[in-house]
Amino acid sequence: MTKAERIANWEKTRKMGYPKYILIYGILLWAVPIWLLLRFVDYFQGNPPFDGWFMSVPASWLLGGVLFGSVMWFTAEKIHKAQKQNLEN
Repeated sequence: MTKAERIANWEKTRKMGYPKYILIYGILLWAVPIWLLLRFVDYFQGNPPFDGWFMSVPASWLLGGVLFGSVMWFTAEKIHKAQKQNLEN
């Protein structure tokens, strides 16, 4: 992928906006799959995957998803800015 293609790709992704990006990439594509994977690992190790902490742990994973998505957003913004400046020079 060329720099111009990466720039265009991020600009397309950026149009969805920060909240939607966080929801999709931070929560739905990172936090939920990782949380489910770890629940299955608990199950296969003989631990009950959905015991009393079932409601508290997903909340921490959601917060982690928001943080992960935020870091990814701001990192992509920084890279985008640098690539755009390099392309113009």
